[in-house]
Amino acid sequence: QGFIADKAEHSSVYDGPSNVQVAGVSTYEKCAGAVEDLFKAANQAAVAANGGCPHPSCSFGGTYQPVGLGAIWAFENFYYTAKMLDLSTPDSSPLSMRSAAKQVCDLSWEKLTALYPKDNSDKEENNKLCFGATYLDKFLTTGLGVQSSEHITIQQEIDGQGIDWSLGAAIHEASDFYGTQRGLLGSFMAFLAS
Repeated sequence: QGFIADKAEHSSVYDGPSNVQVAGVSTYEKCAGAVEDLFKAANQAAVAANGGCPHPSCSFGGTYQPVGLGAIWAFENFYYTAKMLDLSTPDSSPLSMRSAAKQVCDLSWEKLTALYPKDNSDKEENNKLCFGATYLDKFLTTGLGVQSSEHITIQQEIDGQGIDWSLGAAIHEASDFYGTQRGLLGSFMAFLAS
């Protein structure tokens, strides 16, 4: 139900500039509306820049989005937020994240700090819990078009190996490199074969 952060409590970039008072209006509906507005603004900008979706299928911002995503694996902020909310992992859904977001967003600041986080995270992480859970739900449903009831796997490691955003970025870069170099490599291999 909202909170006002004391200017002296600004210890993180998430708290905003130290000369600005941060006032939370913690209702799920307002938070969800603000997040959806972010995605709508990105879509409108992409339409203006590209004249629409430049691909056969797009998610927010005109970004290519394959149809029928198949298995969805979520990690990093999905994992930490799910743990703070005590959501079932690895098996979850956008609907589970939404239900948890509604629950924490409707709490008073005092009640939120008394009940959360459910894991061993610092209490100061609570200041982004309502937004974080709402954003992750809307990212999946509004941004990527995932159905609310669709199964997602939330994990932080696979077979004992950690996964995080940097691994995802490396895989993306390697895929892009392979895609751009494949034509050159194919031409070179054809030359060798002749």
